[in-house]
Amino acid sequence: MATSGTDADMSNVPHHASPQHVGHCIDLLRNALVCQPDLTLEVANRNMHGVTGFGTEHMCADWEKLVGWTEEWELWELKETDFSGEEGSSKIKSS
Repeated sequence: MATSGTDADMSNVPHHASPQHVGHCIDLLRNALVCQPDLTLEVANRNMHGVTGFGTEHMCADWEKLVGWTEEWELWELKETDFSGEEGSSKIKSS
């Protein structure tokens, strides 16, 4: 996980958002930026000696498809034993 090398003050983080959970979420954001960046070219604005970032069409992900996929694969009542490899776990939502 990419970090700044400094420790975060976790005293204001609710108990259900453990440092490991927060780190995992930040790592997911980092992965999205590194692995699936928006590579859309922006037209240069000569008057500004750069780009404004406005007026460029970007291709977005299909949000409904993403939501549908997460609903299909979501877990309910997840327990540590659900990943133990033991048979009989019925916590995975079936479609």
